[in-house]
Amino acid sequence: MGAALIYALADPRTGDIRYIGQSSVGPARARQHTYPSRMRRDARLHSTRWLSGLLRSGRMPQISVLEEVPLADLDSAEGFWIAQGRGLGWPLTNLTGGGGGRRGFTLSIETRAKIGAAQRGRKRAPLGAEHRAKLSAAGLGRKFSLEHKANLSAAFMGRIFGAGTLAKMTAAAGNRPLTMACHAGHPRTKANTRHEDGRAQRCRTCAASAARARRAAGANKEATC
Repeated sequence: MGAALIYALADPRTGDIRYIGQSSVGPARARQHTYPSRMRRDARLHSTRWLSGLLRSGRMPQISVLEEVPLADLDSAEGFWIAQGRGLGWPLTNLTGGGGGRRGFTLSIETRAKIGAAQRGRKRAPLGAEHRAKLSAAGLGRKFSLEHKANLSAAFMGRIFGAGTLAKMTAAAGNRPLTMACHAGHPRTKANTRHEDGRAQRCRTCAASAARARRAAGANKEATC
């Protein structure tokens, strides 16, 4: 593991320091800012927009080490250098005063409204066959924990879908290929399969058996009263 340090990213065109960060793995952390995956994830950040313009001009940021510090002092040292740089008039792109990256940073209501307006109605290009195949392969055999299942159930419990959404869900369920049999082994034919709004395919034989069991349980309860 590399040294704990405070680093700076400077614009080679002007020599100005534009970003100050911390690293517990040496200079490797500073180089990650220009990784494509990192830039896609943080595309809306001021620092990323500056780096994107720099890369488009065919240049890379200049990396310099401002200070090596004990690991426990990284947050306070980063905060000191950002405050120092702002006091000296450096055009920093840091969102916060340091000491934990973006922890505690909250977008303003105006900024959130702008982001929402930009995304609303946006249509994405359909996924390619290869991309869909990769997504399908990644999900095959995936098993959720009982806690995860409970969280999913709680999230959807009581949720009311609009008429348009229900129509789409029903159509999707109707077009889904039928499996050979249900979990109880009953044949999964069209005659034995019921589609309900917003629900998966349901075996009619199983549903009838469950209804009979409920009626029998109710009759037994009345007889013992």
